[in-house]
Amino acid sequence: MDIPPVPASDNVIANYAAYLARRLSPRSIPQYLNVVRLLHVEAKVVNPCQSWAVKSTVRGIERLLGNPANRKTPVLPPLLLDMYSSLYLLDPLDAMFWAASLVLFFGTFRKSNLFPDNAAPSEKHFKRSDFVLLPNGSMMLNVKWSKTIQCKERSFEVLLPKIDHVLCPVQAVTHAFALVPLPRSSPAFVQDLDGTPLTGAVFNKLFKCVVKKCGMDPKQFSSHSFRRGSATWALQCGVPGEVVKLMGDWKSNVYLTYLDNIPHSVLHHYRKLVTASLPVASTPPL
Repeated sequence: MDIPPVPASDNVIANYAAYLARRLSPRSIPQYLNVVRLLHVEAKVVNPCQSWAVKSTVRGIERLLGNPANRKTPVLPPLLLDMYSSLYLLDPLDAMFWAASLVLFFGTFRKSNLFPDNAAPSEKHFKRSDFVLLPNGSMMLNVKWSKTIQCKERSFEVLLPKIDHVLCPVQAVTHAFALVPLPRSSPAFVQDLDGTPLTGAVFNKLFKCVVKKCGMDPKQFSSHSFRRGSATWALQCGVPGEVVKLMGDWKSNVYLTYLDNIPHSVLHHYRKLVTASLPVASTPPL
């Protein structure tokens, strides 16, 4: 259209947003406009995305088309048991997938904590040496990098519990490592006997296949379902929200979006607990 991309007028960017709305969801448009913003910041010119015209256009698109959150279905223990029954754990890939699944769930991890985007070596993701077996049988993981730790400003530890159950993450990790013997410096989760890292795309593909075997719609799930399920299950078990926030290393209060998955029976229990803890009144009720 012979329009210079930088600097762009707010009218041009408002029209660009309207054009994007023909094929994208309203949630995706700000991501495209952010690229426009970066182009103008790099060129040291005024960012048109901050104008009233552009902001009003984006708000109007949201009101017209709606902007519902597309939340994936959480993975909870009943589904984990179904997944366990559908896997052949003497197969190295199945064993690695199962171990990674339980680490995601019990560690309340993000996908990016465990899996690189490609098969190239990465220093950000867990190696076998990061899984430290404790005297009580549990495993300790020291997290040095995550979405909220970009500059080595801190680290935190995650304990994987040793439990007498088929969903034991320690047993799953130990079995997978024994089935695929590799040096301790190797990536923790691999997709072949040569030690190629298990990428997020490969894990997600395997997960959707397993979910389909369990009779569920794979479109309703993603690797984030484990993190969502871990937080949901913890809240359902009565773990305080502040503790769940620490478990998942959330900086924001996004974990509160999982509160709609708490059964009414749990909420009823806490209401009874609140009323039972009231002090004795000095005067009789009306």
